[in-house]
Amino acid sequence: MTRTLIGPYVWAQAATGCDYIAPLYKERWFRCKDDGPSGVWVLGAVLGCMFRDAERVEVFDEDEWHPVVGWDPDDCRPAEDCFQEVGA
Repeated sequence: MTRTLIGPYVWAQAATGCDYIAPLYKERWFRCKDDGPSGVWVLGAVLGCMFRDAERVEVFDEDEWHPVVGWDPDDCRPAEDCFQEVGA
């Protein structure tokens, strides 16, 4: 799959998708209330430690922001209760 690199403005305007399990040991775009709309590129473990009490942490994947509801060592994927929506 070929992906186009998009800029921070586009990330900021991206839709919000379903709940996600975010990776701890891979870098991804994450954002929470204090990071601004385009987020920060950081390891999930670093963000999880820094913002564990944040109201809402989101991860950018598949051209959408997704609320983080859990963590996995390597995988970035929809949460189990979201599979129906994703596979539809």
